[in-house]
Amino acid sequence: METSSPLDRILRNTTIITFLLALALLIPYSIVSYSCVLAVGLVPAFFSAVLGLASLNASIRQSWMFLYMDLFLAVFLFSILVPFWVLTARQGWLSSSGVAMLGTYGSVPLMMDL
Repeated sequence: METSSPLDRILRNTTIITFLLALALLIPYSIVSYSCVLAVGLVPAFFSAVLGLASLNASIRQSWMFLYMDLFLAVFLFSILVPFWVLTARQGWLSSSGVAMLGTYGSVPLMMDL
């Protein structure tokens, strides 16, 4: 039986915390901005949090399986963040500053999860 390192536990706990923070910020942002581009980032963040819980509670660790799943979730998050950044830069002058700040702060937990 293989035990997880302290760094692995910290990073897996971080995915859980960042999902909760992203949930609290991205739902209001999507409602206020009428845009669901960034809220789709909650899907990989949720699966990353579930994977973090599974990794912390797994008695037998298959590191290659967790590696492939983490890689897939990272690509998924990156493919959501880049269009959000492009759309935000293009429409930056159209939205109010409060909505832009909420979207920016909402993208930070996704970047941490990435």
